[in-house]
Amino acid sequence: MAGVKTHSVQMDSTLTYSRHVFNYDTERIDHVLKRSQILFNRLHQPIPSLNS
Repeated sequence: MAGVKTHSVQMDSTLTYSRHVFNYDTERIDHVLKRSQILFNRLHQPIPSLNS
């Protein structure tokens, strides 16, 4: 009975850990996307002034 209990606890901790890692990855990807979007906007701002 104790073996089953420890197994379920290990499963729970693994799920919590993977969920934490997944949340961290999505936050980091979102951050990178925002950063690249800002850089992209900065790069494309001077182009109209160059053309005119």
